[in-house]
Amino acid sequence: MVTVFGILLQGKRVHFDDPVTKYVPELAAIAEAQHNKTKWEDDEVAIAKWSQITVGALAGHLAGIGRSYTTGDLSGSDSLGENFGLPKLNLSQIPSCGKDSTQAPCTREDFFNGFTKRHPVYAPFTTPVYSNTAFQILGYVIENVTGEPYEVAVEHNIFKPLDLSRTSLKPPKKSSWGVIPVGDSWWDTDQGGQSSAGGIYTSTKDLSNIARAILKSTLLSPTQTKEWLKPDTHTASLEFSVGKPWEIIRVNSLTTDHRVMDLYTKNGAIGLYGSLLVLVPDYDVALTVLAAGPAGPENQLASMIMEAFLPVIEKVAKEQAATLYGGSYASHSSHSVVNVTVDEGPGLHVNQWISNGIDILQAYKAFRGKDTETGNADFRLYPTGLKNAHEVSFRGILQVLPVDDSGNSQNNGAKLLSDPCTNWFGMDGIQYGLNAADDFLFHLDESGLVIAVEPRIVRQTLRREGAAFTAQT
Repeated sequence: MVTVFGILLQGKRVHFDDPVTKYVPELAAIAEAQHNKTKWEDDEVAIAKWSQITVGALAGHLAGIGRSYTTGDLSGSDSLGENFGLPKLNLSQIPSCGKDSTQAPCTREDFFNGFTKRHPVYAPFTTPVYSNTAFQILGYVIENVTGEPYEVAVEHNIFKPLDLSRTSLKPPKKSSWGVIPVGDSWWDTDQGGQSSAGGIYTSTKDLSNIARAILKSTLLSPTQTKEWLKPDTHTASLEFSVGKPWEIIRVNSLTTDHRVMDLYTKNGAIGLYGSLLVLVPDYDVALTVLAAGPAGPENQLASMIMEAFLPVIEKVAKEQAATLYGGSYASHSSHSVVNVTVDEGPGLHVNQWISNGIDILQAYKAFRGKDTETGNADFRLYPTGLKNAHEVSFRGILQVLPVDDSGNSQNNGAKLLSDPCTNWFGMDGIQYGLNAADDFLFHLDESGLVIAVEPRIVRQTLRREGAAFTAQT
């Protein structure tokens, strides 16, 4: 995650759509040889097509290359090979660096001479394949662009600006700063070039500072952050997607309205250490867990914490939304009113919208061709993220929910190919004089309190009852 952060901070000097050969000369040489069919085979089954692999493919686990170079290679154990019926290897076939904590780390030359001979797993962009070597290569991209060693580049661009006093690529100055389990913990193992794949020492405080910096766009622009916190591809699980380098878990069991929520996570493990970072953009909250010892409990612990705290955060968020936006907004001279509530459903619930004496919700339902449907018109407002000092933008979604025998709304979902979620392309669909029917603007006073709402299609600003109001121009 730190390596992708470092790539993003390079701005226009690195583009995710660029081929990685633009930034890594060793791979450029291989790509040229493949093109000329000299030295290297032009055989995509045998050798990865580096000219087709982009920086973004590496960051999003879509390059199709192997997981590691030598780490965890089993070739050093003759007995293990015999137990599995594997042939005996000669010395030239056994990695001599970076295989475990007893070996020196591989040099950059070792890495490219060895790893580029490994067979690819998939063609680029076929399916996600977790790859530590992808991030080692991205570390070399950062070195090429900055002209500095990876360690120095991330220190200048991330660690110092965020005051990460306990974060480094080398072991801490004092062993008392960390928990060192008994056994082969990898506490003081030099990982060389593999450090950009996850060999960073840190504390829960520093990791939390990184999480805050991401959610608050401290070092990146808000637009860059929103782009970063998006999936790149999906897996065979409907609940699990992959980003740069996020492991994205999609859940709908943490809120009373069963709203879909994406958790942007990043796991890490080496030796007897494990780490987990969880970002929840819906609430601007994060969770960090660091674990030391066998069978790291970080995922189980994080799940327990999230299941306990997120429903509470949801409850508090609803209470805050009700205080900030809830109430009746009216213009008695034009017989217009908008009533906003917060209930168990998502967003802000508009249970009444009258304009110039006309029931807009029923008229809207009829205009959408739903007047013959039996059901309740359910109109909800959702924040768009667009705001200034005195205005906050929301957009509305109208659904006609079927009712049961008791008159209660039901949402039974949809069948295959019947568009289970049509709201995303229905937004901004009805316009009147270039203003959309779902476009709402809340007006704030100097202290940040909501004093009025403006349904922009009717070109009226309705005062919040009980609030002093001065129209914003």
